[in-house]
Amino acid sequence: MERRTTSTAIPTSALKIEALSNISASFEVFCLASGVEALAEMMDHDAQAICGPRHARGHERRAHRWGKTRGKIGFHGGKVEIERPRLRSFEGREQALPSWEAAISEDWLGKWAMNQMLINVSTRKFARSVRLPEGDVPAPMGSGLSKSAASRRFVALSAARMKEWVASDLSGLDLLVIQIDGIHMDEDLILVAAIGVDAKGDKHPLGLIEGATENAATVQALINNLIERGLDPAVPRLFIIDGAKALSKAINRNAIVDKVMEGEAVAAGQLLADGMFGTTKNLKVEPYDPEGARKLLAEAGYPDGFGLTIHSPNNRYVNDAKIAQAVAQMLTRVGIATRVETMPSATFFPQATDLKFSLMVLGWSSGTGEASSPLKALLATYNKDKGFGTANRGRYSNPRVDALLEEALATVDDPKREALLQRATELAINDTGIIPLHFQVNLWATRNGITYLPRTDENTLAHKFRPAAGK
Repeated sequence: MERRTTSTAIPTSALKIEALSNISASFEVFCLASGVEALAEMMDHDAQAICGPRHARGHERRAHRWGKTRGKIGFHGGKVEIERPRLRSFEGREQALPSWEAAISEDWLGKWAMNQMLINVSTRKFARSVRLPEGDVPAPMGSGLSKSAASRRFVALSAARMKEWVASDLSGLDLLVIQIDGIHMDEDLILVAAIGVDAKGDKHPLGLIEGATENAATVQALINNLIERGLDPAVPRLFIIDGAKALSKAINRNAIVDKVMEGEAVAAGQLLADGMFGTTKNLKVEPYDPEGARKLLAEAGYPDGFGLTIHSPNNRYVNDAKIAQAVAQMLTRVGIATRVETMPSATFFPQATDLKFSLMVLGWSSGTGEASSPLKALLATYNKDKGFGTANRGRYSNPRVDALLEEALATVDDPKREALLQRATELAINDTGIIPLHFQVNLWATRNGITYLPRTDENTLAHKFRPAAGK
């Protein structure tokens, strides 16, 4: 009897410091801040049009100001609270703000608006973008991007604020780390983004350009833009460019399955085996690509590689120590000199929980049978009070993943919940928050005449053994 349950994977904190949780999430917060400012300006204009200037009197006034309140608006699968003016008609009824109503009904802080803000603030323009007020880029026929004039004005105001931000002088920032990575807008459009971290740990979105991080000219153009705006090239800084992706490309999962696991495993590209609740067809097993790994390392500033240590238990998962040795050999072949330290699980897990390891072998079995289990434990932002990220020992964090997961956990409709879990999984895996290796095939052997139904939690329970049919 067999059951594919445990996913063996590597949390990739080795090349990602905690302050740089996720570059896409950082720019989305950047968009959110700009969008909130733009929406606040539009709502203030609404209030003035309805109530007139403050303290003014006149027959054209239709309502009066009634303080402020907070309302929730959708933002990438979750909700954010925004302060807005409150108006009352002279008859005592609540007076709607047109901008607020349109923002909710047209999803102004949804993916469409976020993408348009980023596209229109990058250093190049795209034919796929919508025409904004005073813009120069028409939308193609049949693009499906028809939005109201108010929403286009909202995007234009938000992008204008972002342009001021990303064109600002950088000479006054004490930046210690700069990460450059790609933001996937759709299948054939990538923006390369730069984000800096200062001595206090604060993150600063720095710039955007069209292209891919695999293109050295694109990355160099972005760096040149930062230098023109005051970034001193003579100051030593840590640059991080697609490092974790290099690790994933360097690992030959099929070789691990065939040689280490002797065929009793299945190569993994996501958190659960195909067919389980929350798996997605959009994630495939990462192809073995050592040349691609070397290229990414070179462009990340490590043409000669670097050194690291993989830690692993030696008595918890099937062939766990051998898996660590195999991965170490593969990483070493692309220039990452890798040591292995293994220990009993009783020693390993307390140290892993104390964040003593930068790269480690871990496994997870979904007792619930759906993707919410590994997402909540392995990839949700660590939050002791919520019980999230309890096994997130790489401290990966993406607010979008968290929002999708929380919504999924509160959703009883199965198709809707599965769609939310699929999207959260895609985001986390594409961020390389963890590197899936394989699903081990668990084996139970019984004597003739006895049956046992395999369990996803890997437990073997004596009272679950049954006589075979007809025995």
